Amino acid sequence: MRNLLDEHIRQVTDSLENLTPSKRAAFAAAIAETLYPNYLAFSKNKRWGDPSVLRSALDLVWKSVDGSPITAESAVDFREKIEKVTPDMEEFGSDTQGSLALDAATAVHSALACALNGDPDEATTAARSAIDSKYMNLENATEELNTLLQRPEVQKEFEYQRELLNALQNMSQISKERLLSL
Repeated sequence: MRNLLDEHIRQVTDSLENLTPSKRAAFAAAIAETLYPNYLAFSKNKRWGDPSVLRSALDLVWKSVDGSPITAESAVDFREKIEKVTPDMEEFGSDTQGSLALDAATAVHSALACALNGDPDEATTAARSAIDSKYMNLENATEELNTLLQRPEVQKEFEYQRELLNALQNMSQISKERLLSL
């Protein structure tokens, strides 16, 4: 039996496969934008990391969505920078903020990779990172997975991702402002 998460991810992946590479990158970037504040909070509270690296990478992704292609060289450079400022959970243990920051960095990394190669799996990874962040915000939850997935916080994330995909499917030209206002 498939769980709700598997079904949602399958639907997201199917939808992404029907979008242009730029729209896939826009989806991943919009998801990463929602997680970026988690990285900011982590960096401020733990005095670790560099939010400007993630911000610059996201700005580069949005520029690529607007038609300025990312070079392989700049993508590799940003990937290395992102990896250096991504929290290692062995260092931060079971720290919730560290896990949320890790999800944010993963989503930005995936958005960058998607902007470079258009791979729908990269955009799906960003979507999964956002869902994982919802689990972390429910850290005291002891429910089984399918029960947890029915919680309003997780269902809201599923709905947001469906709204993003629907908006992108219906856009003739990508509007960052519209996507970020959903």
